[in-house]
Amino acid sequence: MNNKKLEIIGFDLGHGETALSKILGDNPQPKQLLLHKKNCQPTMIAYHPEQGVLFGEQALNAKVTDFQIAFKKRPTSESNYQKVMIDYVNAIYQHLLQTDQLKKDDQNHFFIGCPSEWTNAEIAEYQKLFQSSHLPEVSVTRESFAALMQSKESDLLTGEEIKSNVLVIDVGSSTTDFTLIKAGIHEEDDDFGIDLGAGLIDKAILDYSLSQNKDQAKIENVFQTASLYKHRCEFKCRRAKEEYFCNSINYADADYPVQVGNEPLQKVGIFEPIVYKEIIERIVTIPLNHCLPNSKQILLSLKGVDFQKSWQDNFRYFLMETKQKLENKGIKVNTIVLTGSASKMDFIPEIVHKIFSNCKCTKDTEPGLCIAMGLARWGKKSINSIHFTEEVEHFLQNDLPKIVSGKIDSLRSKLTENLINGLSNKVIKPVLFDWRNRNGIYTLNGLESKIVSKSEAWLKGREGKEAVTTAIQNWLKQDLEPKLNEKTNSICSKYGLKVNQLIPPSLNYNPHAENLSSGNVIIIDPTAMTAIVNWIIGIVVGFITLALATTGIGLIIGFFVAIFGMAFAEEMIKDSDIPKLMRGWVSDKKISEITSDLKVTLKAKVEEGLKKEEEEALAKNSLTFSDEITNSVKDWLSKEVRQQADSVKILIP
Repeated sequence: MNNKKLEIIGFDLGHGETALSKILGDNPQPKQLLLHKKNCQPTMIAYHPEQGVLFGEQALNAKVTDFQIAFKKRPTSESNYQKVMIDYVNAIYQHLLQTDQLKKDDQNHFFIGCPSEWTNAEIAEYQKLFQSSHLPEVSVTRESFAALMQSKESDLLTGEEIKSNVLVIDVGSSTTDFTLIKAGIHEEDDDFGIDLGAGLIDKAILDYSLSQNKDQAKIENVFQTASLYKHRCEFKCRRAKEEYFCNSINYADADYPVQVGNEPLQKVGIFEPIVYKEIIERIVTIPLNHCLPNSKQILLSLKGVDFQKSWQDNFRYFLMETKQKLENKGIKVNTIVLTGSASKMDFIPEIVHKIFSNCKCTKDTEPGLCIAMGLARWGKKSINSIHFTEEVEHFLQNDLPKIVSGKIDSLRSKLTENLINGLSNKVIKPVLFDWRNRNGIYTLNGLESKIVSKSEAWLKGREGKEAVTTAIQNWLKQDLEPKLNEKTNSICSKYGLKVNQLIPPSLNYNPHAENLSSGNVIIIDPTAMTAIVNWIIGIVVGFITLALATTGIGLIIGFFVAIFGMAFAEEMIKDSDIPKLMRGWVSDKKISEITSDLKVTLKAKVEEGLKKEEEEALAKNSLTFSDEITNSVKDWLSKEVRQQADSVKILIP
């Protein structure tokens, strides 16, 4: 795969902040893209009569005619929303081109994040929106994947931890999202989210600060006539909140306020956010409808939020509820990844540690950049995963059938040997001893009948099936696995995976597994390998019992004819109750020799029978024994390898 000119850009368009990172070609390390010479910018947009669209801190320009913050939300058909979103990403893309951080001639693929609890339909609409922008190629992916990827590549999590049950907790400006990733695989019903974001705290600071301002009425009137001033003041409140939580130790003194400057408002007054320890603690611990008295409509529109509870209690109860849901499904969380800019608030990790006290909890040291870097990494991994899947499928369609069919003779030999050895040791020899010792078997006809009936019962019973499964197990491990490793390890190495990652664990098949069905070679799940066993038993049992009833018993009778002389007719010998004294002439050694001769004869007869069955099947243009085994094992292994490939995709860098 040649992707030297491919640039993968992680675009974290957050409700509060925006950051971008890129990965160039095969370089595994993301590089931060600068927005106005900074790693990230507040998510703000403004329209200037001369300069056009401004974003980030430049949107604070005094001469702008329109100014908006916190405009990211679920995709809607509302025209102003779509215009603002497209104008915003276009302005950023143009800035990156003008500053030579991206080249228009390169293959630029943007991976834009979205809250994990959005539905697939919402994600598709969001992607469709950006595809109408100037961005050349766009994919939208859940931010939880990005956080998980960044944690892995930053060595905050090991590969084994990622393949366990990981709960990603993303606390942002507008939402709190939980995503469960089980063994590297995500399912849509494992997303949980509510509209609880740190932006509510910004609004609460704004409301409180206004209530303490002597010019409250005049300022509120300005907000009504020119909303851009309200947005600017709310941005000041956000800055004050961020300063407090980033440096909370500096504000441990209850009387020491946060100072981030003020905002003059059309000569009618000055707004300055009032933030210090007591106010912040009050805002996050009293009911939302008390700290946001002027935001009733906003509170009513919040999904999953109880406005009669505090911010902290909403977060705590949501976390407890999610834990209970998972436990009800029998899911135990092993690891927690804490991300999102709002995770910097001290009480967030404290609550998480208290509720998930037995879990490892990790948090990125730069949550504001974590998602952008993770999106770039996830984008690279996604593109690599597509090519990885293509190569795995090529192997399954072209190489695997040849590997399996090339080893069928070995399987046939192992099956025959295991079954004949088992019959000889578990049936034929013990029954011969019973006849010699006159232990319930009195005639050679009785001996013949007993050997045939016990052989059929043994073949169809637990020990016979174990003999088959052991043969299959040895065949898989000794004949197939080396060839599978040889072919798949080159794929693993190419995509940065450890060797043997594509070999399914079910190659370690348990021969004592419960039988699922009989007479059916269709593999319906890994343990249904037993279906192959039952089918093989059904084919082989006929050949073996037939061989015993003819050639096998003939050898025994021939031996006794030789002992007792040719004067006796064969049928007379078969029906005779030979005296116990004469039976004693058959020594232990002689029984072992008879058994050994029978093993050789039976093996030849079974192989001859299988060969004849294949010739007859070919003549009828139907599937042969080899075809049936090749197809069933190929289908089973293909399913297993695909599942294994899906589970290790998360480990592709």
